[in-house]
Amino acid sequence: YMLSKIQNIVKSELEKQNEPAEIQIFTNGEILLKAHETTIFDVLFLDIEMPSMNGFDIAKKLRDSFSSSYLIFITVHSELVYNSLDFQPFNFIRKNDIIPIEVKISEILQKLLLHTRQNKKIIIENEGKSGNKHSVFIRNILYIESAGHYCKFFVKGETSFLKQRCT
Repeated sequence: YMLSKIQNIVKSELEKQNEPAEIQIFTNGEILLKAHETTIFDVLFLDIEMPSMNGFDIAKKLRDSFSSSYLIFITVHSELVYNSLDFQPFNFIRKNDIIPIEVKISEILQKLLLHTRQNKKIIIENEGKSGNKHSVFIRNILYIESAGHYCKFFVKGETSFLKQRCT
């Protein structure tokens, strides 16, 4: 029941945000890890309490394999929040919280989408002196100035602006 409920909440929230997603459900940690070998999951909602392999066991194996998947733990065991920090989760959801799980998941997904968007890089083909391509984090763009058919990108950490033809 809870898996289906979480799936529906996540699907609904991502549709509201106009974010395409493929959602898979696993009731077994070993099967999840096997699937993760061929399809790298961006986000994993892990229940801490699961049969045979718990959420922490799964998280440990993921982190040992250098997986960069975002982890969100879900549990009724609030006392385990500090233990979860060993695995650098994006967030922690208590099933028995006074805040409804729909609201909590919605808030977390909004934060996660903002985080992932800010950590995307764009390529700026600098038409300045060097003519090089620069990879820039979106979050480091301070502002963009339009001048004729060109855009000037003022980027944190750059000593001069990057200039690119705008289309």
